[in-house]
Amino acid sequence: VIFPPLPEQRRIADILSTVEEQIQLTDKLIDETRELKKGLSNDLFLNGVGHDNHKNIQLGPKQFEIPQEWQIKQISEVCDDIIDYRGKTPPYSDSGIPHIRNFNIEENRLIMDDIDYVSEETYDEWMTRGIPQEGDVFFTTEAPLGKAALVPDFQFSLAQRLVVLQPGDEITGEWLMYLLTSDFMKEYYHTRATGSTVKGLSNRALQKVK
Repeated sequence: VIFPPLPEQRRIADILSTVEEQIQLTDKLIDETRELKKGLSNDLFLNGVGHDNHKNIQLGPKQFEIPQEWQIKQISEVCDDIIDYRGKTPPYSDSGIPHIRNFNIEENRLIMDDIDYVSEETYDEWMTRGIPQEGDVFFTTEAPLGKAALVPDFQFSLAQRLVVLQPGDEITGEWLMYLLTSDFMKEYYHTRATGSTVKGLSNRALQKVK
């Protein structure tokens, strides 16, 4: 190992220790901010802004109150389409068009790490069940269930364990993304999930989620 004289060792260690303390404080602040966002999201999605009258609704085994004038519908009623390519895996290429998989979706963001690619020929043969558009919503249907992000403005192919929801005129992609990742909605659609080892939602079950 390399080492300078003891006084310089201590100075270097003190500098790195100070940086490490700042990292820990930043991590704590991030965790606290995430908890604040969770509480704020649940409050906004159930109470809205500036409403006095509320009504009871049933989501799975639980009841909630929402503003009187709000509506509740199934996903199939507010989405024009659910683009679903589950059931097969395309051949990969060294370069070409990005192939987005379930682990590329984090909480409300797309992570472009560890990306596989498909050729343009494979893309043309593969993407025959619908083409996602900017502003649509990625939704992971298993492993893990319940992460969502907005579809970006670039071409990609869609993997298994992942669908794209195309909102209709009554709902925005941003609203749907944040709603699907709220705690009370996650708890609700997990009650509709099936599977012995890995819990997931079928297309039919997802369509019926309120």
